Amino acid sequence: MGTSDLERAASYLLKEVTRAVGEFGLIVQGDRVAVAVSGGKDSRALLQLLLRHRRRVAHRYELKV
Repeated sequence: MGTSDLERAASYLLKEVTRAVGEFGLIVQGDRVAVAVSGGKDSRALLQLLLRHRRRVAHRYELKV
């Protein structure tokens, strides 16, 4: 998978994360979100997506790893 493929996949996943967070009210202003990272691909991907999401939204929330 090339860099552009990875960015395209990350962009798609970020769009889905943003939709789900908004639709279900998962994260709101001032929340603290704990992310358990085992070092596996799935938990590291989730952390990266939440870091990107936090930069894109107007409300602020904390991520604790």
